[in-house]
Amino acid sequence: MTSHSLPKPEELGFKWPAFAKSLERIGNIEARRREAELTAQELQERIQDETQEDIRALAAAIASGSPDPAPPGLENLRAQLVEQSRLAKALQEAEPQAESGLVHAVQAHRDEWAEEVEDVLLKAIREERKVYEKAMQPVLKARERRQHIEMLSRWVRTTPPVFSPPSDATVPVAFAQLGEDADRCERQLAELREREAEQLAENTRIREQAEMEADEQKGAA
Repeated sequence: MTSHSLPKPEELGFKWPAFAKSLERIGNIEARRREAELTAQELQERIQDETQEDIRALAAAIASGSPDPAPPGLENLRAQLVEQSRLAKALQEAEPQAESGLVHAVQAHRDEWAEEVEDVLLKAIREERKVYEKAMQPVLKARERRQHIEMLSRWVRTTPPVFSPPSDATVPVAFAQLGEDADRCERQLAELREREAEQLAENTRIREQAEMEADEQKGAA
């Protein structure tokens, strides 16, 4: 599950405490796991370094005939490594459980949140279109000015008998493509709502039919 990439509801204007708390819990577990894994790695590297240093010191003492040095006291570091490895594994196992809690929270509020987010989505689509319409004119004007100056620069250098003003549809086409994506989003949302309404109507019909048949069976009995 890619819960780490989910946006925080409040950043998009939604007040979903159950969602936010579940997402925060997952984030805390992930952060603790990464910290425990990093600490365990650092401890492991430290133990290896001290072990190798001890071997070099012992080898030097043997070669020189000096007394063997005392071995390093690594018991505390090894105990810490065991504890951090244990913690990292526990947190790794806790992550899917926390993610399951997020899924259950979404399922419990699905109808409420889906309706809310879809209403906000439609508003966002309208706002996006307005931004495109407002932005296109200054972009188009700036591009057209630059193109006229570019053509004038060429004309001044060569002075042909005819000055050909630029003709370019790049900006309108680009903004049209952006608008088409907003249209696609709105269309898919409308289709989704239509399918859900049809399914709801079908479920209602089936339930009413079953209730009617049950009443008929009771009457016959």
